[in-house]
Amino acid sequence: MCNFADAFVPCTRVRLPEPVRGLFLRDDGEVHRDFARHFAKEKGTLLCFDSGGQCMCGFNDWPAMYDVGRGLLAANEVPWVALFFFWSSDRYTPDVRIVDPEDADALAPLVPGEIVVLRPLPTERRRHRSVVRALELAVGTTVTLRLKGGGVRHGMLGTFDGESEVGTIGDTVVVAGQVLGVEPDTK
Repeated sequence: MCNFADAFVPCTRVRLPEPVRGLFLRDDGEVHRDFARHFAKEKGTLLCFDSGGQCMCGFNDWPAMYDVGRGLLAANEVPWVALFFFWSSDRYTPDVRIVDPEDADALAPLVPGEIVVLRPLPTERRRHRSVVRALELAVGTTVTLRLKGGGVRHGMLGTFDGESEVGTIGDTVVVAGQVLGVEPDTK
């Protein structure tokens, strides 16, 4: 058994991006049947990753795979592309994980049998997600929050719940939707 990887691009005339650190796409190779079945009703093109060997066993340059995916998005001006890493003879009921290709924290190694859909988010949603993450990490520290209305809040971030997106600085309630930026106190 060997590892392989495939990609799906939702267009029929695909422009291939430049190789990234020896990783490239081609239109022939091993396409996993469960991945192909998942996209059988979509108009598009299945491609195979190639890292210069017979298979992708030992592959661990995940940033290169995501860079090739970003290249597909840009070269083909499509709203999303899908990536799939698999063992050649295994069968899968693929789970789908949607990832913003510009979110470095979400670009984890692909799990065999998982379809990763690279779908760029609008800039404002990406910024908001980074504010929520920064607030979650800053609980218990002193921060300065730049607010959308132009004001600032400074003090110890006592609480913050990433699900409700609400926290406190002292007696003041902080809502992530009102925060433009989080700056840690460096003093």
